[in-house]
Amino acid sequence: MGIAGMPLGSRTYTHAHVVDILSRQTSLNFPPGTHWSYSNSGYNLAAVIVARVSGMSFAEFSRTRLFEPLGLSHTSWRDVYTRVVPGRAIAYATGIGNLRG
Repeated sequence: MGIAGMPLGSRTYTHAHVVDILSRQTSLNFPPGTHWSYSNSGYNLAAVIVARVSGMSFAEFSRTRLFEPLGLSHTSWRDVYTRVVPGRAIAYATGIGNLRG
């Protein structure tokens, strides 16, 4: 998003935003096999594919096909960033204190 001129935290991003931005990429960042770079792009595209093929949102698909069958009753995707999730875990980081959301 930063490369597209949208700084982190400046807006919420939908899968449609991600697909639009990725569709504008005209070349690879480097030749395959020469470097490695972490990116969430593939995860976002996978969620879009799951939703299109299953006819369910990624959150609903994950709940009904993964979390419920495994007995993970307190596991979910927070697909609406404003939804308060009691006891929610946050990403691993150091020096950020006790964040709640």
